[in-house]
Amino acid sequence: MKRNRREDRDPTQGFSEHAYHYNREERLAMRGKHNKDEGGFFRRNKGLVIVLIDLVFLAIIAAVFFVVLRPDETSVSRDGYTFSVRAVEFGDELLITVRVTTTPRDAPDATDPVFRVVFPDGTTVTDVVPSEGAETVVRRTIESFGASVVSVEIEFRGERLTPATDILSE
Repeated sequence: MKRNRREDRDPTQGFSEHAYHYNREERLAMRGKHNKDEGGFFRRNKGLVIVLIDLVFLAIIAAVFFVVLRPDETSVSRDGYTFSVRAVEFGDELLITVRVTTTPRDAPDATDPVFRVVFPDGTTVTDVVPSEGAETVVRRTIESFGASVVSVEIEFRGERLTPATDILSE
């Protein structure tokens, strides 16, 4: 008589014996290659990366301010007057224009109303500063000397002012 009951069967029948197997080399080989030194200095230091990004951002902002907000070299203001220079090249000649205007926020002081302009070729022109709300223009044509920037010297009340400008082509 055969019994085919569940209780009578051996639960380990068909299985090999259970054994705990541990091999460190096999476990490390299955884990894959992972080295703590990989990834570089910045991946390990997130705070340093943030600081460096902040420094780069501040440097970009400073560069923009220095380029965009730099002082205008084509004009100089003194004692309520603004002296500006402009140069245009026409073939072999260079037309230099010096414009003197009153500064709106400063009341011009007309105690010494004379100014003198010395052009790059050595020519000197003396004129009177404008009255309030007006302007004085001094023009001179000289031979082109191959430069890309021209500056004039203006003598006004004992000071020497030298505004400079890029030469524009026609």
